[in-house]
Amino acid sequence: MKDYKIQEDKSFKDVAFGVGDLDHKKIVDTALKFNNPEWLIIEWEGFEDGNDLEAVKISLDNLKKLL
Repeated sequence: MKDYKIQEDKSFKDVAFGVGDLDHKKIVDTALKFNNPEWLIIEWEGFEDGNDLEAVKISLDNLKKLL
């Protein structure tokens, strides 16, 4: 799982999971309905304008809200 914000120039900027433009509620609900996954893995590449550990915590908290 990954998230991003769409910039004015239509490029993508990586952000912490759950704070971007993707509709993760629909994505997670669909995965749980049709695949019943054992794992949901958040991809994190890190980025230069934030604290990586803080972004990981935000991402995990946002995923927990969806489950």
